[in-house]
Amino acid sequence: MKLSTKGRYALRAMLELANNYYENNNSLIDLKHIAKKQQLPIKYLEHLMSDLKKANLVFSERGFSGGYKLKDDPNNINLFLILNSTENIANLTQCLDKEFLCDLKKTCATFEIWSGLKEVIIKYLQSLSLKNLYDIEKRKLSYAKTK
Repeated sequence: MKLSTKGRYALRAMLELANNYYENNNSLIDLKHIAKKQQLPIKYLEHLMSDLKKANLVFSERGFSGGYKLKDDPNNINLFLILNSTENIANLTQCLDKEFLCDLKKTCATFEIWSGLKEVIIKYLQSLSLKNLYDIEKRKLSYAKTK
C-alpha cells in the first residue's frame, strides 16, 4: 500500500489543527498558518480542507477572521477517518473493489489474504487517534531539543 500525497498532507494538516486545539483552545486558524507550519502548498491545502470538511472532521468560517478548526476532540478522530476522507486507502487491490467483477473471486486464495490485510490496516489506523499523532510529535520535538 502506498499513500498518496493527499493522504500524507491530510494527516499533517490535521496534526496542525490538533496543535491548535491543545495550544490555542481550538480557535480558528487560517490556511496560510497551516501551510507554513507544515510546509504544505496552500493551493493543495485548499482542496484538501474541502475533503476534510465534507468528512465532517473540520469546521470552517469564511471572512477576515475566518479559518479552520477541528470539529471534535483529537481523541475522537482516528487516523483511518482522516485518510479515508481523502482516498480509499483500504483497497489494496482491484479485486477488493465491490464493483470489480472477477470470475475467480469465490475460489481465489489471494482474495482472502487481501481481505485480511485490509482488515488489519483499517483496525490499526482506527486504533490511532489524532491525539496519538500529536503526542508522537511532541515527544519527537522534545527529544530533538535535547540532542
